[in-house]
Order: sequence, then structure tokens, then C-alpha cells
Amino acid sequence: MAAEPRTLMQNQQSWTDDLPLCQMCGVGTAPNCVYRPDGKGTQSHPIEDRHLRLRGKDGCFLYAVFNGYDGNTVADFAVQCLTAELLLEQLNSSHTDTDVRRILIQAFDAVEKSYFNTIDDALAEKAHLSNFVLPHNEKVQERLKELEQEVSGGATAVVALIFNNKLYVANVGTNRVLLCKSSSDGQNQVLQIGRPHCTDNDDELQRLAAL
Repeated sequence: MAAEPRTLMQNQQSWTDDLPLCQMCGVGTAPNCVYRPDGKGTQSHPIEDRHLRLRGKDGCFLYAVFNGYDGNTVADFAVQCLTAELLLEQLNSSHTDTDVRRILIQAFDAVEKSYFNTIDDALAEKAHLSNFVLPHNEKVQERLKELEQEVSGGATAVVALIFNNKLYVANVGTNRVLLCKSSSDGQNQVLQIGRPHCTDNDDELQRLAAL
């Protein structure tokens, strides 16, 4: 790991705030709103998503969107940990396409494992207390609710990496990735890259069955 996971979780400010931003792109957000009969809208829940648009060394650029759910803890962690796994000189100009794909997969695996390390104690306590739940034991039930809230969060992720003048895209979850470009005759085209990891996807069903 490029950074200590528990340190990442404890810092309120992200170390990525000091990294150079990519000045060739922008990020827009639109919160989910509920509109009343009078036309006024209110945000249905706090924004749980996070994003990256960073410029690394040697023409390397990293963009990512993390769609958090049940809180923003996992999205916050992924922003810091994934950046550490990809922009601290893990990539160099001698790497082939196969090397870059391998490094991306390893980065995703490292983020997942590191996050589970941060909640190991809570998961162990939850498993232990689950063996002693009795209808009249309100303290245990209350503690189980707290632990459940602590470990229930998650995030989906879409990552775009530009390296050696090539675009690499990786995703985990149900996010949709669209590539917008102009054809040779000047027509605008929108292409969906990859498929979301949901039960409508036969490949994803086979992966889940294999688990």
C-alpha cells in the first residue's frame, strides 16, 4: 500500500487537495431533488459522491467518480487510496497496455482490501455480538445497530486514466460510462463503454455464481 489506510480514514482533509488539477476538464454535479407542489425543491439526501480530476507526471491524468451510498465514508476513502495507488510513480513510460490494466486491477483490489482493514474491528464485534442477541437485551441490540451503520456503506467507481496518450477506463458497480466524440464527417457520437455490474448483465451473473 502507498498509504496507511487508518491514517486516510482519520484525516478530515485529503492529501489529494495538494495535487495539481487537470485544467483541461471540469466536473458538474446535480443533486437528487424532491419538488413540492409550490415548485420549490429540496435535496432528498446529502451528496455522498466524490470525484477526481488530477494531473500526474509525464502526461498522466486521472479522473474518477465515486457514487457513495449509505454515507460518504467509502467514497472519501476511495478518493485518497486510489490516488495513492495510481499517481505515486507506479506507472512509467515503459509499461505496456497489459501492464497498465494490471496496475488498475491491483489498485482496485488494494482499495477494497485496505478499506476492509479499517472496519475489521467493527465487523468482528458485530459477528461476536450477533451470537448473544436476546429480545430483552436492548444494549446489545443498540450496539449492533451502531455497528451495522458503521459497516454498511459502500461506493461504486468509474475511473478514466490517460497515460502514454491512451485512454483506459475501469469501473466497479452500476455506473454508466459514455464516450462522446466526433466522427470523421463531423457528426457527434455517444458510445457506452463497458456494461454496468448488475443482474441484467449475464457476465456479472456468472461472476456472482462463481463466488
